[in-house]
Amino acid sequence: MLTRATFFLLLACSAIPPSISADDYPFKSINQIRKLAGASARNCGLVGIEQSEAALNQCAMEAFKSGKPFYVGVVRMGIDTRNFEGFAQDDKGNLFHLWYWQSIPVRDSGHTKITNCPKPFNLRIANGVHLSCDRD
Repeated sequence: MLTRATFFLLLACSAIPPSISADDYPFKSINQIRKLAGASARNCGLVGIEQSEAALNQCAMEAFKSGKPFYVGVVRMGIDTRNFEGFAQDDKGNLFHLWYWQSIPVRDSGHTKITNCPKPFNLRIANGVHLSCDRD
């Protein structure tokens, strides 16, 4: 679901160095949520900065409601940070939230926080825009 345009947008807007590896932003985060979800998980996609999350959200909600493994990710830019947010559900029904942030200009390797979503799970589309697993 990662289109060619999204890939190049990510490259242009993320200040990724010329030598790209699996440990670079946002690929490291994408690989982490993929591993959390497992090999059989549905890839609900990745959207770049300022792109609509509607199709991605629909895919994730359908997989979540059916109890099937999935993963999904969103790249965002803050005023002085670049961010990645992802969700993954494994084949045991565990739901994970991954948040990555890094300051701009880049001063460090960034910070990743992976949490188990609180039970009972409540994956939802918050404010009609983005996925959330926080309690209402």
